[in-house]
Amino acid sequence: MKLTARDVGKLFTRKLGRPMEYLGEEDGRFLFVFRDPPRDHLAYGADDLWMIERHRPDAAPVRKEGPRG
Repeated sequence: MKLTARDVGKLFTRKLGRPMEYLGEEDGRFLFVFRDPPRDHLAYGADDLWMIERHRPDAAPVRKEGPRG
């Protein structure tokens, strides 16, 4: 399958039947986000979390380590 700019915003379904929305391409990566992400944090693999952070930054906040004071 070849994805183009015309496909941005369209819905796709994986073999498992979970709907995903195509957000475009950045740095050679195709950005998809699940429309109904599981609530269980353990359901995500390490490489899946970047999708959540790109789509909803508040869903995967990043705390910066630094000197406390």
